[in-house]
Amino acid sequence: MAPKRIDPKRKHKKCPQCPEGKNVHPVDKFGRNARRPDGRESWCKDCNAARMKDTAEKHRKRAEAEDARIIREAEERAARFASDHDPLNVGDLDSEYAVDVANDPKQGRVSKHASSQKRQEFNRHMGENAEALRRASINSSKGKGSVLENMPGESGAYIGKLAEQERRFGNRRLARSISLAQAQEALAIQQMAMVAQQYFAGKVTPTGYAKKKPGKKLKRSVCLLLSDLHLGSDLSSLDEPIPFRAVEEARRLEYLLRQAIDYKPQYRADSELVLMLNGDLIEGQLMHDFRAGAPLTEQKAIFWHLMSRFVGECARAFPGVRVFCQPGNHGRDKVRHPGRATARKWDGHEWEMFYALRAMCSSLGNVEWSVPFRAVTAINLHGSTLGLTHGDTEVKIGHPDTAAKNNARELDRVNATGLFGTTFDAWAFGHYHTPRYHPGNPRVIYNGALVPPNGHARASGYIGESCGQFLWEAVAGYPIGDLRFIEVNQSHDKDERLGTILTPFRFENE
Repeated sequence: MAPKRIDPKRKHKKCPQCPEGKNVHPVDKFGRNARRPDGRESWCKDCNAARMKDTAEKHRKRAEAEDARIIREAEERAARFASDHDPLNVGDLDSEYAVDVANDPKQGRVSKHASSQKRQEFNRHMGENAEALRRASINSSKGKGSVLENMPGESGAYIGKLAEQERRFGNRRLARSISLAQAQEALAIQQMAMVAQQYFAGKVTPTGYAKKKPGKKLKRSVCLLLSDLHLGSDLSSLDEPIPFRAVEEARRLEYLLRQAIDYKPQYRADSELVLMLNGDLIEGQLMHDFRAGAPLTEQKAIFWHLMSRFVGECARAFPGVRVFCQPGNHGRDKVRHPGRATARKWDGHEWEMFYALRAMCSSLGNVEWSVPFRAVTAINLHGSTLGLTHGDTEVKIGHPDTAAKNNARELDRVNATGLFGTTFDAWAFGHYHTPRYHPGNPRVIYNGALVPPNGHARASGYIGESCGQFLWEAVAGYPIGDLRFIEVNQSHDKDERLGTILTPFRFENE
């Protein structure tokens, strides 16, 4: 229908919106509108403008209210998701694309078919999402836009909600795993303490000096560094040039004991023994063949059998004994630390062995123990400080021959930073099976090994170093003095006079 033409003879028109008496205006005050009979708007231009302004304000307020609602709901959702460890609730992902539980008694969903129906729903959305991705990929390859531009909104919503649930579920599992690990760790420590107290406490009978505490401050320290003993290596003569089994390990260790007891007896009444158990005291289960060495339980039994007698003899022969314990890498728990133990290094087999050994020797009145959690021990030697650590992770050092200069710089940095709360005058390491003494400031001892080269060592070319351990005297101003390397070899393995104080370990049925 053709639009109405404006009547040129009409001069005025009434506006129904204006107040009475002021509602008649010239026609040109009304806007054109071809759909009206007279070709003009019903309301005058001023009233129409006011109405449009009011409508725009209502739309603005409605939009602001909608934005506020969206923000409020987002904040409420964020609050529900504030903790990655809170349980998921029905309604947290409240849409048809949610992947929540199938049955929920609180929501009245207890149908036995609900789980299968939910799985079908889940699979349907998965198929729809896969198809959307396929279409988006095709469109993108034809230059019709990006994957995001072509992906349907419902597919994106599904991905987002599924990803959110998976993230939260993963974080909950992680938090639970950490909590369980800590609980098991605490329980293991408690159980180890109970076992040590119940079965090991007071198993060594005190004799000699061990019957009482030292009556005075001792001015001399005989220091014996024991590391890399590798007890329980079980190197058989069937395929090893030098066997190292129950007899050999007992005889070599007894020879070291006799050397310590016989060290400067003229000063005995004024001397203490500082016994340092510095890691790799058992073979552990680290080699290429996990069957190498005696079973782990037997290795621990060997350690307790030999070292309880060792400490007992030292306590008998010296007015005072201080025992300092540090774990190595062979004594770590492979489940707890598959690789190097750079954190919580104490959490392994050797720490348990130390703890039980301390309980076994609890009746020795003149023995003090240090079984710390930290991987570095600072030992006071008459005013000087000796640092004790195995050397596999702390402090970061290398082979005493090829990395000597770097090692010296690293030890200088340790002193400069004060990382361990003190300045070290000397250090005692193990790990490298390479007996070396590097004088200087600080002085450094790298210990040898008790065990002869096994198949792994021979394959790696480590066959030229003597087996043995370091023994020295410390007095005021001299943390390392009169240093001796006590070598052990096959002549001691065959010496039948040895193995009488420290008898070879045997199971009762052997």
